[in-house]
Amino acid sequence: MSEIQSLLDQGTLAYSLHDYEKSVQLLGEACRLLDDLHGSLAQENGDGYFLFGRALLQLAIQNSTVLGQSQVAVSATETEIEPTQEKDEEDDDDAEEEDDDATEEEDDDAAEDDFEQAWLLLDMARIVFGKETTPEKQLKLADTLLLLGDVCLETERFDDALTEYQQAIHIKKTHLSHDNRQLAEAHYKHALALEFSGQLPLALTEIENAVAVVKRRLSLLESSLSQDIKGKGKSKADDKVPGEEETKKEMDEIRDILPDMEAKVEELKSREEREAQAEHMLQRMLATHQPLQAIPSHLPVNDVTGLVKRKTPSAAESDCVEKKQKKDE
Repeated sequence: MSEIQSLLDQGTLAYSLHDYEKSVQLLGEACRLLDDLHGSLAQENGDGYFLFGRALLQLAIQNSTVLGQSQVAVSATETEIEPTQEKDEEDDDDAEEEDDDATEEEDDDAAEDDFEQAWLLLDMARIVFGKETTPEKQLKLADTLLLLGDVCLETERFDDALTEYQQAIHIKKTHLSHDNRQLAEAHYKHALALEFSGQLPLALTEIENAVAVVKRRLSLLESSLSQDIKGKGKSKADDKVPGEEETKKEMDEIRDILPDMEAKVEELKSREEREAQAEHMLQRMLATHQPLQAIPSHLPVNDVTGLVKRKTPSAAESDCVEKKQKKDE
């Protein structure tokens, strides 16, 4: 058991240092040993599954990002190379392009496999944590749901991401205070999924919810700091009351991120207004191009023969008619 704990600790440390590949190796071995010791999906394995799945997700994101950057770099490099043997190199260039396409497809498949593996491990953690109803396990379940939502967001399964985030928010609202920054994170992620799925009004509401949580937290910290300075008691937040330096540090963090969050609110408001204007213009354009309506068959048809103007005969035509009449007589 000490070996498993050592692997978990080392894997968590590697994760904190952003060495996700090493973290995945260490945590994967720890989960293998946990399964051997307790059996698959045992309650004792939940934390290991969560840590392993989280590391797999970050490794998948890292590899996906590097893949995109490398393709841009390759394109830029190819643009700078001037061909010197056009005729002889055409076939070689075509072959290289085919190889590049094949490599890109393999890399894309590998990235999808990474995300799929992350999903499988996090889903196992979801099953384990979902079996217990204690606040601690339920909050771990909520954290797992957030990560599952992240997997869906990265793989553009936005509807699934919305479901995971909504469930996580519900759990966190049940067990956390209304000023807890974990709630702000959940609201923000939910807003991103709503934005990507084209639901801007709901995305705006969720971003505003996240901002409200952070502002409440800042207000609470300011009040707590003021009370600590005056020596008039402690904060009544559900988490531990931090010391003065920790309080100031968290306040600075919030003041750093709050402008970006408020800028996101303004961005969504602006986009919503532009889309509303575009929709209004489209409706006006459609209104000015209405098709002609057909006359219903049951309505009476009026005889308009009498309204038709007849052509007045010219003088030459009149003379000709008179001569013809005299001749006939």
